[in-house]
Amino acid sequence: MNNIQSHSLTRVLLSRHLRLSIPISLQILLRFLIQFVDNVVVGQLGETAVAGVAISNQVFFIYILFLFGIGSGASTLLSQFWGQKELQGIRRSLGFASLISFSGSLVFCVVVGIFIPSILRLYTTDTEVIAVGVEYFRAVLFSYPFQAIAFIFISGFRSIERAGAMFPVALGAVVMNVVLDIVMVFGYLGFPAMGVVGSAYATVITMVVQLGVIFGIVLFTKNEIRGPISDFFHWTKRSITQFLRVVSPVIVNEVLWSLGTTMYFIVFGRMGTRAITAFNIGSLLFRLVLVGGIGSGQAATVLIGKMVGGNRLHIVKRYISKLLPASFLVAVGLSGILCSLAWVIPNIYNLEGETKALLTYAIFGLTPLFILRIVNLHIIIGILRGGADTKFAMYLEILSIWGIGVPFAFLLGLVLEAGPVITMIGLATEEIVKLAIGLYRLRSDAWIKTLHANV
Repeated sequence: MNNIQSHSLTRVLLSRHLRLSIPISLQILLRFLIQFVDNVVVGQLGETAVAGVAISNQVFFIYILFLFGIGSGASTLLSQFWGQKELQGIRRSLGFASLISFSGSLVFCVVVGIFIPSILRLYTTDTEVIAVGVEYFRAVLFSYPFQAIAFIFISGFRSIERAGAMFPVALGAVVMNVVLDIVMVFGYLGFPAMGVVGSAYATVITMVVQLGVIFGIVLFTKNEIRGPISDFFHWTKRSITQFLRVVSPVIVNEVLWSLGTTMYFIVFGRMGTRAITAFNIGSLLFRLVLVGGIGSGQAATVLIGKMVGGNRLHIVKRYISKLLPASFLVAVGLSGILCSLAWVIPNIYNLEGETKALLTYAIFGLTPLFILRIVNLHIIIGILRGGADTKFAMYLEILSIWGIGVPFAFLLGLVLEAGPVITMIGLATEEIVKLAIGLYRLRSDAWIKTLHANV
């Protein structure tokens, strides 16, 4: 009888996982579509424009992972508090997370805005590409503070299993950005043709409107986040200490991991404009595939956090035993679809023949990396962070990428000169090591740590 009940609970959890991961994945997909549309529209301006925006977006990638670190770390607390039905603790954590993300965005914009020419020289020596990247970045950075607060509240809605409330917001943002991109880049409806800067301005306008809509939903619709304003600022020394203890490792994790992946772009940038263009577009295509893994991983964070917070540990491991094999099968299927289109996708872009061929091979070369990465996302983002084991997750990510991934990339790409495709295949080594250590950690209960809202 207990076995039947356990299987029933597992089916219910997997059903909830699917219902939660689909809207989260669609929201992430829509956010990536903004960058993808920018990439395609700017791609009509030529390879220099694509490469300039690409290296500029690597700086943005570091920033967005800083925000993701805060949002993901906060979700650990929020999901456990959701399991405890502690709404005041949820609002308090959201308020403090918003303060950190907004303050960090201002510092980032000022510091990086000043030093952006020197930063982009790390990626390429092509002066034309650097000039385009600087022009684009100094326009788009005005969107960053608005994205900072929006990101936290979107994470908040996901953590209380209300991800669907944010889907119309994400869809509207994509539609607005696509329209503004075309209008402002090429000069329609009375606007001058502004090139890459027009794409940046389109993003700024879209992010301002998006934040306004999110605040409207919080204030004027029925939801668990809405409450007394004082709840968002009711911080105590113990609550701040707990927040920082859980969230700080996630922030460090995401920032150092993003810097590590940035090293990959430096390697391919040193291989030439064709290599960096193919790697950038190939990585972007796989990030579109990866959104399903990220969404599923974040859904796992919420459900595992809720179970741990509600002291329902008896079903967690059974849930995990079904989740990880399923994540591998889905990763293989999605990557297979992308590989089947490898000979078609390059024709979307205005690229030279050799660059198109390299992009096709890049798609195949990056496949093992991203299949393994999707599984590891479920282990690190979904399970370890859901159980508040954020410090171990940080060590695992940082040591894997900086101890294995980055040295391997420089060795293959710049020392041995193995070529772009072989170097891309070699990047999967990092994920193999990470997977082995992550699975070993899950064999014990050391990753399960209960948090408390009443502190």
